Amino acid sequence: MTMYYKKTYFKLLLIVLVLLTNKAIQAQSYIDYSLLNAQNYYNAEARLYDDTLQRNVITACKPFNLQNITNDALTKNKKYIRRKLFIQDFIVINDSNNAYLRINPILGVSISNDSAHSYQNTRGVYANGRLGKYLEFNTWFTENQALLPSYMQAYAKATEIIPGQGRYKQYKKTGVDYTNASGYISYTRKYVAVQVGSGKMSIGDGYRCLLMSANSLNYPFVRVSFNYRNFFYQTQYALLTHIDLNRYTTYVGSTEPYFDKSALTTHTLGASFFKHKLQLTLFDMRQTEASFNTSKGKFNGAMLNPFITLLPATTTNSGMCVKYRFVKKAYVYAQWLLNSFNMGKQLGIKSLDSFTLKGLTLQAEYTSNNALQSTVLHYNQPMAHPWNYNYNEIYATLNYVSNYGIGITASYNYLTPYNSLTTTIREGNISTINTNNSSGAHPSYFAEIQNQKITKLGLFYIPNNANYLMLTANYEQRSNTGTKIYNSNYLTVGVQCKLSNVFTDF
Repeated sequence: MTMYYKKTYFKLLLIVLVLLTNKAIQAQSYIDYSLLNAQNYYNAEARLYDDTLQRNVITACKPFNLQNITNDALTKNKKYIRRKLFIQDFIVINDSNNAYLRINPILGVSISNDSAHSYQNTRGVYANGRLGKYLEFNTWFTENQALLPSYMQAYAKATEIIPGQGRYKQYKKTGVDYTNASGYISYTRKYVAVQVGSGKMSIGDGYRCLLMSANSLNYPFVRVSFNYRNFFYQTQYALLTHIDLNRYTTYVGSTEPYFDKSALTTHTLGASFFKHKLQLTLFDMRQTEASFNTSKGKFNGAMLNPFITLLPATTTNSGMCVKYRFVKKAYVYAQWLLNSFNMGKQLGIKSLDSFTLKGLTLQAEYTSNNALQSTVLHYNQPMAHPWNYNYNEIYATLNYVSNYGIGITASYNYLTPYNSLTTTIREGNISTINTNNSSGAHPSYFAEIQNQKITKLGLFYIPNNANYLMLTANYEQRSNTGTKIYNSNYLTVGVQCKLSNVFTDF
């Protein structure tokens, strides 16, 4: 392990030296349907409210298409190698009339000075493009080896997954090996879009989401969206997987027993008013068993209903999002989750290009959830908030990125239980779907943690927005009470290609 750690450190230094030779960058000119990482998303969201755009985008339903929202281009470097490293995509095939293709490598390495000497090594490829005027596609794949921090080791042991990444294999004695992939094909006309693939979606304008977020692993889906004037409607059909300590063994013909699965249907209806200053979004989700195991009943065809209505389901969540833009690039937002007679709520404020400083984003929010049966799980992770339910959270963040790609980010989380119910209250409960694991999806991790505080401070440099490459240095301080203490202070430095957010602040 020591030798691997030294090799990782050497790779990191080599990449850093290459990056520091660059003097000029150009911001990306194409942003696709992916759930972008925070630095890229903040910059793109701010452009939504420029005078030249003022378009009708229901921001509570993500991902949304930002293809035509571009950032300002800086000085171009005409040397081929630097242009490919710091300005352009690695491979571009562009026929303006018929096709467009861009391909970029995904490379990442990071190391930390925590007690476990954790590290991560990532390789992969990212590609997206267009065929004709209406057909778009996007795909990426990564392969990773890592030694996790102590709190993530405990989480992985309890849930059998890496947060946001899915299942893993043991790597050497204490490390993990895992892969991740996402992709879609999208057909878009003036008012209608159909998207098929594997990915995520998020509902709400906050950092956290009560209804649905990018917290869990990618899942297969079909989405149909309608957009007409100030109105937006989307129906999603998805297939979720539930990992258990005991898998079904009655399915004949498989080398590995299948995990149980469930079908998920979501409906989103959004509308904007008063020149797009006020946005209202209604959302519901229905989860039911899928007939992928011989011991299960038949799939209920009513789940294919494309309209917001009451459907027969094992888990039913409904909610509403409200967003009001009180000045050009600042707004307040709220979200409510309703499940049976319980409710979750969120209230926040966000400012883009704050104090007339382009690239400065400020955000603060409060989230509370006592909806005890709001659990919708995929690969043993809640599809909304990482704590699932029974929590109060205060979150605040500052993010700034200059025109030259240099930035700073800071955030603070304070998580505390909503009330003093039993220790299993945040462990999830899918016993009505998963009869093999009635104890819930999180056997121990969240039951041991209370009053958690997480403070983060980071510096980053984005040498090439075209391929999402980032040079990062982050300091993190964690503390909590409870039966298990994960107090830590550590520094992480690395080079990463961040295609989407992975939530590790739990």
